[in-house]
Amino acid sequence: MRHFYWFCFLFFGFVLQAQVKIGSNPQLLSPSAVLELESTNKGFFPPRLTTVQRDSIATPGVQNLGLEGLTIYNLSNHCLEIWVGRIWKSMCDDTCTGPPAPPAQLSGPSEPIAGGQAAYSVSNIGLTYAQWTLPSNWTLLSGQTTPTILVQVGSDTGQVSVSDKNSCGVGLASQISVNPCTYPGQRSGCPAVHPSAIRQANPQISDGVYWIQAANNGPAIQAYCRFNYLDGGDWVLMLKVFNQGDMPSGSVRWTDTLLHNASDFNLNSGNWSKYATWNRFPFTRLAMEMRQGGQSKVPPIQIYNTARTFAQAIALAGGANAPNNLNTTVRCDATDPAIPPGSRYWNLPMKAGAAFSNANGQEQFIQSYGIGMWAFNSVNSNSGEGFANTGRAGAWIGCPLDDNSNSFNQPSFGGSDSGFGFGTSGGNPAKTTSCGYSEWNLGSSTNTLPGYVWLR
Repeated sequence: MRHFYWFCFLFFGFVLQAQVKIGSNPQLLSPSAVLELESTNKGFFPPRLTTVQRDSIATPGVQNLGLEGLTIYNLSNHCLEIWVGRIWKSMCDDTCTGPPAPPAQLSGPSEPIAGGQAAYSVSNIGLTYAQWTLPSNWTLLSGQTTPTILVQVGSDTGQVSVSDKNSCGVGLASQISVNPCTYPGQRSGCPAVHPSAIRQANPQISDGVYWIQAANNGPAIQAYCRFNYLDGGDWVLMLKVFNQGDMPSGSVRWTDTLLHNASDFNLNSGNWSKYATWNRFPFTRLAMEMRQGGQSKVPPIQIYNTARTFAQAIALAGGANAPNNLNTTVRCDATDPAIPPGSRYWNLPMKAGAAFSNANGQEQFIQSYGIGMWAFNSVNSNSGEGFANTGRAGAWIGCPLDDNSNSFNQPSFGGSDSGFGFGTSGGNPAKTTSCGYSEWNLGSSTNTLPGYVWLR
């Protein structure tokens, strides 16, 4: 029991005095020191660690001011080192002139997709020891202390920042403000490569306007997307017309790349629109949605083996010179459903809706089906029904019509004098419409308006 009392006296005596001295002259205490070592023939041994062992201490990569002042002797570089809050500062370094400059050209997405992965990097080749910070619920996957990191994107907004450090300290940070998107296509900074990517990320998504950036096809564009439409696919709108004179066959808008009313995504506005998807959305399927008697009608979808934009297809067809060719270049490679031989426009197997009404003209047989389809010998007036006309029979989207039966994917008969689809033209008398059919020997075109062209 006496030993116990003696231990308590020593222990509490040190606590109350709050000072400890080890070595010579223990009775002479410095009033400013909590711990004092004194010797004339011995030294102080701090913990001795290699660099690898030092870096296993839970400090590097975080702002840890609570451990500031932690001291070790580094056996790898033979120097005393002190943790100064963000780095180990070497007491041997006499060349340091100050913290490093901010890293240059921090790059990475400002609107990444929450739940996805994103990479951020800086261009500095001589980056010494990068220190990255992320919004709170983001996760660093790889690359801390390197010029490039891979992260798992969280939902929090904030900054992705990086600073460099040397033995003098931590330099100023470069940063990118980040605002994650919930799904691709939500904003311009997080465009989807295709509308199907939008629906895949959000199966309950509604039809509407989203941001699309097709691969290798320039900056993001806005597009009206229609999901799970027709064949269960996801489509973008390229063109809408409401009046016979909006896009007749002679309109220069068929062969130029200028847009029209491209911010009007109201499908029932009554104003025709030519959208950025015309120039910027490569497609392999094209659907013509035509209205007749208040009902939506979709003839066979055009299917192409080669993906290209509509502007590229028009150029391939010959551009403004296309109506002077018996064009076979941009015929579709297949249709859905298939077009049987000898099909007339009024008994086509429809993709959606009821068959078209028979206008009882003299030319009804479907010819070459595709983009920029014209009949070489059919010369009409350059105006029809008061609208600009190509002077050739056929259609910018669709086909010529003739009184001779034809098989799918065969060139149109040169004597075809009528047209079916979008931007059609026919003769006797000359006639044209934005959407419908212009049949030989009838006094006017049959309009199927409004009309919509969809791509996917």
